[in-house]
Amino acid sequence: MIYLVSHTKADLDNHANQLNPNNPRYAGHQERLAAEAASREAAALHKEAQAAYQYANQLEAGMCLFFYLYHRILYFY
Repeated sequence: MIYLVSHTKADLDNHANQLNPNNPRYAGHQERLAAEAASREAAALHKEAQAAYQYANQLEAGMCLFFYLYHRILYFY
């Protein structure tokens, strides 16, 4: 399906100006895009950190169980 949308020259010029990083009037647009990208990266790193924390807790719980069973076998049997 093809959509035909007519834009005026002013609309197209405005859009081009917004995407131009050298245009000081629209510098905030580029900063917002950079901030959104940084936010997505921070969220991904936070998710990885949570997974690493959960894995470390599982390892610690496993080691505690191992040492408990080891000492129980060593000293009680």
